[in-house]
Amino acid sequence: MKKAFRVFFKDLQEHSGPYGLLASVIVGMLTILPLYQPNYLTARIQLEFVFNLNLITLMAIPHWLLAREKEKKTILILRTLPISARQMLLGKFLAAFAMSEGIYLASLVSSFFMLKFALHMEMVATPSRVVFLNLALLAFLSVVLASFTRFTPRIAVIVPFGCLLLLVLAWISIKKHLNSRGISIEPALTSLMNSSLFPLMAVLCFILVVVTAFRLSERYIEAHHAADLVL
Repeated sequence: MKKAFRVFFKDLQEHSGPYGLLASVIVGMLTILPLYQPNYLTARIQLEFVFNLNLITLMAIPHWLLAREKEKKTILILRTLPISARQMLLGKFLAAFAMSEGIYLASLVSSFFMLKFALHMEMVATPSRVVFLNLALLAFLSVVLASFTRFTPRIAVIVPFGCLLLLVLAWISIKKHLNSRGISIEPALTSLMNSSLFPLMAVLCFILVVVTAFRLSERYIEAHHAADLVL
Protein backbone atom coordinates (compact mmCIF):
# COMPACT_ATOMS: atom_id res chain seq x y z
CA MET A 1 0.00 0.00 0.00
CA LYS A 2 2.89 2.38 0.73
CA LYS A 3 4.26 1.87 -2.79
CA ALA A 4 0.85 2.69 -4.26
CA PHE A 5 0.76 5.95 -2.30
CA ARG A 6 4.26 6.77 -3.55
CA VAL A 7 2.98 6.49 -7.12
CA PHE A 8 -0.05 8.54 -6.08
CA PHE A 9 1.99 11.43 -4.67
CA LYS A 10 4.49 11.25 -7.53
CA ASP A 11 1.73 11.68 -10.10
CA LEU A 12 0.08 14.52 -8.20
CA GLN A 13 3.36 16.38 -7.88
CA GLU A 14 4.47 15.73 -11.45
CA HIS A 15 1.20 16.90 -13.04
CA SER A 16 0.26 19.64 -10.58
CA GLY A 17 1.03 22.38 -13.13
CA PRO A 18 -1.28 21.35 -15.99
CA TYR A 19 -3.86 20.11 -13.50
CA GLY A 20 -3.98 23.48 -11.75
CA LEU A 21 -4.30 25.24 -15.10
CA LEU A 22 -7.17 22.98 -16.18
CA ALA A 23 -9.00 23.43 -12.88
CA SER A 24 -8.57 27.21 -13.10
CA VAL A 25 -9.98 27.30 -16.64
CA ILE A 26 -13.03 25.24 -15.65
CA VAL A 27 -13.76 27.27 -12.53
CA GLY A 28 -13.25 30.47 -14.51
CA MET A 29 -15.74 29.35 -17.15
CA LEU A 30 -18.33 28.43 -14.55
CA THR A 31 -17.80 31.77 -12.83
CA ILE A 32 -17.92 34.03 -15.87
CA LEU A 33 -20.49 32.27 -18.07
CA PRO A 34 -23.53 32.83 -15.79
CA LEU A 35 -22.86 36.57 -15.87
CA TYR A 36 -23.10 36.65 -19.68
CA GLN A 37 -26.01 34.19 -20.01
CA PRO A 38 -28.09 34.64 -16.84
CA ASN A 39 -31.40 33.85 -18.53
CA TYR A 40 -30.20 30.75 -20.34
CA LEU A 41 -27.99 29.23 -17.66
CA THR A 42 -30.70 28.44 -15.16
CA ALA A 43 -30.01 26.64 -11.91
CA ARG A 44 -30.95 23.23 -13.33
CA ILE A 45 -28.92 23.67 -16.50
CA GLN A 46 -25.94 24.81 -14.43
CA LEU A 47 -25.64 21.42 -12.71
CA GLU A 48 -25.89 19.60 -16.05
CA PHE A 49 -23.25 21.94 -17.47
CA VAL A 50 -20.93 21.16 -14.54
CA PHE A 51 -21.36 17.42 -15.15
CA ASN A 52 -20.83 17.63 -18.93
CA LEU A 53 -17.80 19.89 -18.56
CA ASN A 54 -16.23 17.51 -16.04
CA LEU A 55 -17.02 14.58 -18.33
CA ILE A 56 -15.02 16.14 -21.15
CA THR A 57 -12.05 16.91 -18.91
CA LEU A 58 -11.75 13.22 -17.97
CA MET A 59 -9.74 12.74 -21.15
CA ALA A 60 -6.90 14.93 -19.89
CA ILE A 61 -6.25 13.05 -16.64
CA PRO A 62 -5.57 9.57 -18.12
CA HIS A 63 -3.50 11.21 -20.83
CA TRP A 64 -1.21 12.71 -18.16
CA LEU A 65 -1.02 9.61 -16.01
CA LEU A 66 -0.73 6.91 -18.68
CA ALA A 67 -0.30 8.16 -22.25
CA ARG A 68 2.61 10.50 -21.47
CA GLU A 69 4.36 7.87 -19.38
CA LYS A 70 3.98 5.39 -22.22
CA GLU A 71 5.51 7.89 -24.64
CA LYS A 72 8.40 8.68 -22.29
CA LYS A 73 8.80 4.98 -21.33
CA THR A 74 8.71 5.99 -17.66
CA ILE A 75 5.93 3.50 -17.04
CA LEU A 76 8.38 0.76 -18.02
CA ILE A 77 10.86 2.08 -15.47
CA LEU A 78 8.14 1.79 -12.81
CA ARG A 79 7.60 -1.84 -13.79
CA THR A 80 11.31 -2.63 -13.36
CA LEU A 81 11.18 -1.37 -9.77
CA PRO A 82 10.07 -3.66 -6.92
CA ILE A 83 6.42 -2.68 -7.35
CA SER A 84 3.61 -4.84 -8.65
CA ALA A 85 1.22 -3.92 -11.44
CA ARG A 86 -1.58 -3.76 -8.88
CA GLN A 87 0.29 -1.28 -6.68
CA MET A 88 1.22 0.89 -9.65
CA LEU A 89 -2.34 0.92 -11.02
CA LEU A 90 -3.80 1.54 -7.58
CA GLY A 91 -1.63 4.64 -7.21
CA LYS A 92 -2.63 5.90 -10.66
CA PHE A 93 -6.35 5.22 -10.11
CA LEU A 94 -6.20 7.06 -6.78
CA ALA A 95 -4.38 9.99 -8.38
CA ALA A 96 -6.93 10.15 -11.20
CA PHE A 97 -9.84 10.00 -8.77
CA ALA A 98 -8.29 12.73 -6.60
CA MET A 99 -7.79 15.01 -9.60
CA SER A 100 -11.33 14.41 -10.83
CA GLU A 101 -12.79 14.99 -7.37
CA GLY A 102 -10.87 18.25 -7.00
CA ILE A 103 -12.22 19.64 -10.26
CA TYR A 104 -15.77 18.40 -9.58
CA LEU A 105 -15.94 19.89 -6.09
CA ALA A 106 -14.39 23.17 -7.24
CA SER A 107 -16.94 23.32 -10.06
CA LEU A 108 -19.84 22.76 -7.67
CA VAL A 109 -18.60 25.34 -5.17
CA SER A 110 -18.00 28.03 -7.82
CA SER A 111 -21.39 27.33 -9.44
CA PHE A 112 -23.18 27.46 -6.09
CA PHE A 113 -21.66 30.81 -5.13
CA MET A 114 -22.33 32.34 -8.55
CA LEU A 115 -25.96 31.23 -8.55
CA LYS A 116 -26.48 32.22 -4.92
CA PHE A 117 -24.79 35.62 -4.74
CA ALA A 118 -24.60 36.83 -8.35
CA LEU A 119 -27.88 35.57 -9.82
CA HIS A 120 -29.80 35.01 -6.54
CA MET A 121 -30.89 31.50 -7.57
CA GLU A 122 -30.69 28.16 -5.86
CA MET A 123 -28.93 25.25 -7.55
CA VAL A 124 -31.50 22.54 -8.26
CA ALA A 125 -29.53 19.62 -6.87
CA THR A 126 -30.31 17.25 -4.05
CA PRO A 127 -27.35 15.68 -2.22
CA SER A 128 -28.24 12.28 -3.68
CA ARG A 129 -28.19 13.69 -7.21
CA VAL A 130 -24.81 15.36 -6.68
CA VAL A 131 -23.34 12.13 -5.26
CA PHE A 132 -24.85 10.06 -8.07
CA LEU A 133 -23.32 12.30 -10.75
CA ASN A 134 -20.02 12.15 -8.89
CA LEU A 135 -20.06 8.34 -8.86
CA ALA A 136 -20.99 8.32 -12.54
CA LEU A 137 -17.99 10.53 -13.36
CA LEU A 138 -15.58 8.35 -11.36
CA ALA A 139 -16.97 5.15 -12.89
CA PHE A 140 -16.55 6.55 -16.39
CA LEU A 141 -13.05 7.75 -15.47
CA SER A 142 -12.09 4.19 -14.50
CA VAL A 143 -13.29 3.00 -17.92
CA VAL A 144 -11.20 5.69 -19.62
CA LEU A 145 -8.15 4.69 -17.55
CA ALA A 146 -8.59 1.06 -18.61
CA SER A 147 -8.91 2.19 -22.22
CA PHE A 148 -5.69 4.23 -22.02
CA THR A 149 -3.95 1.24 -20.47
CA ARG A 150 -4.94 -1.01 -23.36
CA PHE A 151 -4.99 1.24 -26.46
CA THR A 152 -3.05 4.07 -28.06
CA PRO A 153 -4.17 7.58 -27.00
CA ARG A 154 -6.29 8.24 -30.10
CA ILE A 155 -8.15 4.95 -29.88
CA ALA A 156 -8.35 5.22 -26.10
CA VAL A 157 -10.38 8.42 -26.47
CA ILE A 158 -12.74 6.93 -29.05
CA VAL A 159 -13.55 3.65 -27.27
CA PRO A 160 -15.15 4.94 -24.01
CA PHE A 161 -16.97 7.85 -25.64
CA GLY A 162 -18.08 5.57 -28.48
CA CYS A 163 -19.54 3.13 -25.97
CA LEU A 164 -21.19 6.00 -24.11
CA LEU A 165 -22.69 7.30 -27.36
CA LEU A 166 -24.06 3.85 -28.20
CA LEU A 167 -25.67 3.62 -24.76
CA VAL A 168 -27.26 7.05 -25.16
CA LEU A 169 -28.59 6.19 -28.63
CA ALA A 170 -29.94 2.87 -27.36
CA TRP A 171 -31.64 4.64 -24.46
CA ILE A 172 -33.22 7.22 -26.80
CA SER A 173 -34.42 4.46 -29.13
CA ILE A 174 -35.97 2.44 -26.27
CA LYS A 175 -37.62 5.52 -24.81
CA LYS A 176 -39.01 6.55 -28.20
CA HIS A 177 -40.33 3.04 -28.82
CA LEU A 178 -42.09 2.93 -25.44
CA ASN A 179 -43.57 6.40 -25.94
CA SER A 180 -44.98 5.33 -29.32
CA ARG A 181 -46.87 2.58 -27.48
CA GLY A 182 -48.16 5.00 -24.89
CA ILE A 183 -45.81 3.78 -22.16
CA SER A 184 -44.06 6.47 -20.15
CA ILE A 185 -40.84 5.45 -18.43
CA GLU A 186 -40.29 8.74 -16.59
CA PRO A 187 -42.54 7.95 -13.58
CA ALA A 188 -40.77 4.61 -13.05
CA LEU A 189 -37.33 6.27 -13.20
CA THR A 190 -38.42 9.02 -10.82
CA SER A 191 -39.79 6.45 -8.40
CA LEU A 192 -36.56 4.43 -8.63
CA MET A 193 -34.32 7.44 -7.97
CA ASN A 194 -36.44 8.45 -4.98
CA SER A 195 -36.47 4.96 -3.48
CA SER A 196 -34.31 4.03 -0.51
CA LEU A 197 -32.57 1.30 -2.53
CA PHE A 198 -31.27 3.65 -5.23
CA PRO A 199 -28.14 4.84 -3.33
CA LEU A 200 -27.17 1.23 -2.62
CA MET A 201 -27.73 0.27 -6.27
CA ALA A 202 -25.65 3.24 -7.45
CA VAL A 203 -22.76 2.36 -5.12
CA LEU A 204 -22.82 -1.31 -6.15
CA CYS A 205 -22.78 -0.39 -9.86
CA PHE A 206 -19.92 2.03 -9.22
CA ILE A 207 -17.87 -0.62 -7.40
CA LEU A 208 -18.57 -3.18 -10.14
CA VAL A 209 -17.41 -0.84 -12.93
CA VAL A 210 -14.29 0.35 -11.08
CA VAL A 211 -13.19 -3.14 -10.01
CA THR A 212 -13.76 -4.54 -13.52
CA ALA A 213 -11.79 -1.72 -15.15
CA PHE A 214 -8.99 -2.08 -12.62
CA ARG A 215 -8.74 -5.85 -13.05
CA LEU A 216 -8.70 -5.61 -16.86
CA SER A 217 -5.93 -2.99 -16.69
CA GLU A 218 -3.92 -5.10 -14.26
CA ARG A 219 -4.18 -8.24 -16.39
CA TYR A 220 -3.16 -6.38 -19.53
CA ILE A 221 -0.09 -4.81 -17.92
CA GLU A 222 1.02 -8.11 -16.42
CA ALA A 223 0.50 -9.97 -19.71
CA HIS A 224 2.33 -7.42 -21.86
CA HIS A 225 5.08 -6.37 -19.45
CA ALA A 226 7.72 -8.56 -21.04
CA ALA A 227 6.80 -7.51 -24.56
CA ASP A 228 6.81 -3.82 -23.63
CA LEU A 229 10.27 -4.12 -22.12
CA VAL A 230 11.57 -5.66 -25.33
CA LEU A 231 10.00 -2.89 -27.39
